[in-house]
Amino acid sequence: MCMNLSRISRTFPYNWAGDQIVSPLVSAARRVPGSKSTSLSIDVREFLAIDHSAEVGGFFFKRIVEVLPCEERERFFIATPGCFDYRMHRVIDAFGKFRYLPVKGRGREEWLLPAETLANGGGDCEDLSFLLMALLEESGISRSCLRLVFGQLVETSPAGRRRCHDHAWVMYQLEGGSWMVLDPVERVDQHQRAPKSPARRRPGAAVARSTYEYQPFFVFNRDHLWNVHGPNADKTQQDLRGYIPNRSFWENYDPAFAMSVHDGIFDTQMSELSWFDMFTVKTASLGLDANVLCYDPRDHCDFAYIDDAWQLINARLATGDVGDLGRACHAVADFYAHSLYAHVVPAKGGDLPLFDPANPVNPGSKQDAVFDRSKFSINNAKPALDEPATRAFWKGKLISGQWWRDYSTYPDDIQTPKLLGPRRCLPDHDLLAVDDQTSTDKPEHLYPTQQAFNDQFNLRKHAAERHVRSIFLDWRAKHG
Repeated sequence: MCMNLSRISRTFPYNWAGDQIVSPLVSAARRVPGSKSTSLSIDVREFLAIDHSAEVGGFFFKRIVEVLPCEERERFFIATPGCFDYRMHRVIDAFGKFRYLPVKGRGREEWLLPAETLANGGGDCEDLSFLLMALLEESGISRSCLRLVFGQLVETSPAGRRRCHDHAWVMYQLEGGSWMVLDPVERVDQHQRAPKSPARRRPGAAVARSTYEYQPFFVFNRDHLWNVHGPNADKTQQDLRGYIPNRSFWENYDPAFAMSVHDGIFDTQMSELSWFDMFTVKTASLGLDANVLCYDPRDHCDFAYIDDAWQLINARLATGDVGDLGRACHAVADFYAHSLYAHVVPAKGGDLPLFDPANPVNPGSKQDAVFDRSKFSINNAKPALDEPATRAFWKGKLISGQWWRDYSTYPDDIQTPKLLGPRRCLPDHDLLAVDDQTSTDKPEHLYPTQQAFNDQFNLRKHAAERHVRSIFLDWRAKHG
């Protein structure tokens, strides 16, 4: 739906809260004391049980709360808007004190309890995720807003080749309602990781080549364990006991590489922001992407709402509000991803000229081909205009596709026949937009081959990065 602002891909709308409650029992990896037997069944939720844990509580107060200025400590003890998101960010930020200590090999291993991970100074992805869940709960965040995930990190190369690596991480439900990936491995100490292996890939090169998607199989908190329905139905239908022993982890996984994967346009183009302002920007942007029940095409430059979207962008930039900065820059990125601007305006020196809303673009005949309904579906059984009338209506106007979905909403003020009718005759969004580099060969797309699609994605994303940087520098000069 929106331009992918980092290397983290989103190809399926997973229900991060969980779909079906299943048994939380697994076969114990630890031996029963005094016995060689390991046949004991254990409940994975026991690794999240932190009631009266002096070690977890002590670390939380001494290493997270007490190091803050007095005015910031208050946010851990009041429940005003933004305080819970603030606590989450402070907790995940503390993981820079830990090391990533991978367990080599295949299958199950002896997991560490949160207190043991603290004593060990780190652990693997599961150990660190157990500890992260414990500290988030210790901060006062409800466990109903937390899920620990067993799943895969799926690597997709620009050529469409996929590699799957089993992984564990945490999902946090932001105060705005959307779910956010918290990968503790991304935050660990980058200077105290395990010794380098000759086989380890160079972080920068890997990020340049591939995108990554978090795919859940199971989610749980201290209440229940759920499986998650998705495209990998063969895995999600397994019980946890059958899944755990057969996992295949990423050998020589580099935490510095994990950090670079999560870096996006905001990280690279607004690096001068404080950590909390950066979090506010990202949260505001994520809110536009995740909350489809408040969808407005003017937030995304969809339905050919180009001029209106840029008016809203400029209005938001004028407020000086950090959240509005994130929403405005999200829309700027979506303009390049969704509209046909990059299709009708030639690149100069390998770069796309930045769009100037004061000088509208006349596409001429360069976008006429997309009105051919035999090639580009309009996803509308009863269009208000036939094909020639649609082409005539939009002549001389830069367009984008229509994102009309049964599971979303559409603003009442622009749902009149006069405004909506011609827009419901536009090609479907998914046939024109260049949102995510992981898109595979699609004969029905405007750019049907993977190479053509990748070229467009790189061209558009680079333009979006340059434009966001320009906007940010101007915004900072005006608003500080």
